[in-house]
Amino acid sequence: ILLNLQHQICATGADGEQLIRIKWNGEIAIVCNGSGFAANQSKVDWQRELRNNPEKRLAFAKDIITRKLQNSIVTLQKHLPQSDCNRKAIDWAERGIAELPEKLTSLRQVRTIEGHCAMAYFKAWTHLELRWKQNSKYPIPDHWKHYRARSAVHECKSENRRASDPVNAMLNYAYAIKLSQLQIEAIGDGYHPMLGIMHHEERGKPSYILDLLEPERPIVDAVILDFVQSHKLSPADFTLTENGTCRLSPELAKVIANKV
Repeated sequence: ILLNLQHQICATGADGEQLIRIKWNGEIAIVCNGSGFAANQSKVDWQRELRNNPEKRLAFAKDIITRKLQNSIVTLQKHLPQSDCNRKAIDWAERGIAELPEKLTSLRQVRTIEGHCAMAYFKAWTHLELRWKQNSKYPIPDHWKHYRARSAVHECKSENRRASDPVNAMLNYAYAIKLSQLQIEAIGDGYHPMLGIMHHEERGKPSYILDLLEPERPIVDAVILDFVQSHKLSPADFTLTENGTCRLSPELAKVIANKV
């Protein structure tokens, strides 16, 4: 029963075997390695200083969102079909990069710019058409044939983490893999995963790792975009629950994990 609910990935690195266990919905269940957690006090002090200093926290947030937008432009240019929506998304990202250094004076403004850019970014994905292997045994829902939006359809209460289509399900899973990798690296380097700086309010979550994930998201997106556009998907690679949630098969989850 456990294998139907969670996917487990083991990797061997310099510090020995590392375990990542991810639930079917892309949420992380376990991240651990053999070296344990031995924080570097100077690095933890640096984290605390930044999260408790509004000016330094803002500067940190501006930096990671700038890098996120820069990587978004690369993904838009190299991994998506050219379109008016694509050009507008690039314009939004370039405008955000220009405004971040000086004009924005609060974290709320940074998040507003990020949100507007994200809306334009994922709108450029709506020109993405998925290719499917024909299989009469597994009918393809209409909303699986084209990419619609980052948020889920109404049946899934419009939550990103409750994906209702294959692309978002793959994105959620790939983000969870990258988050786990970053968490292992950060802990190995002596940082405290829970002491977030930009994601200060993420209680009970590895907030600092969520900070590190932001610039990596467009790079992960590029991996999924390349996979979707170079492969014909099979309806058997996904399941759709009664409430409209889309899940990856264990076989496809392994493929995605190896690509991230």
